[in-house]
Amino acid sequence: MHKPTESSFVYQESDNFTRYFLKSMIGRFIKVFWFFTLFGGLASLLYVYAGLSREAQIYLSDTNKLFSNKEVFFYVALAILSVQNFVFYALSKNIKYKNEVIQTLLVNWFISFAGTLNLLYIIMVHFIFLTNSGERLAFNNFGLLVFIALAIVIAWLLALPILIVKQVKSSNQ
Repeated sequence: MHKPTESSFVYQESDNFTRYFLKSMIGRFIKVFWFFTLFGGLASLLYVYAGLSREAQIYLSDTNKLFSNKEVFFYVALAILSVQNFVFYALSKNIKYKNEVIQTLLVNWFISFAGTLNLLYIIMVHFIFLTNSGERLAFNNFGLLVFIALAIVIAWLLALPILIVKQVKSSNQ
């Protein structure tokens, strides 16, 4: 049996401090990211609301258009943004898991996923604004940005089970 020495104790204490520091700092960066995307989404929504004409057209396809009053569009988009952020924030605060590392992983994932959804909403709201502007613009490049944002959201969804399985395997060893 290995008898702990003072040098191994110092290494173990340093290792615990490093884990705590990284966990704490990563969580803070994720919360800052979520905070900025939340207020960025609200600012984008207000900007788009101010710039829209009386009716907002939402293009579903080349032949199908959905017309909406700009106030209805604003309040529905605000409700989606608010409810989504509240749900993910409440889930992150109420997660209780026996393994502290997995609990931290889940909390960070929920908050960061809310931030990625906020980015998607920002891009989609600006896309709707561009399609409703009276100017003739090439939407090809901006449409690609919407698909990239959707790919990031899908990648974030797929990352959760991968991260959990990786963490469970590393904790079992």
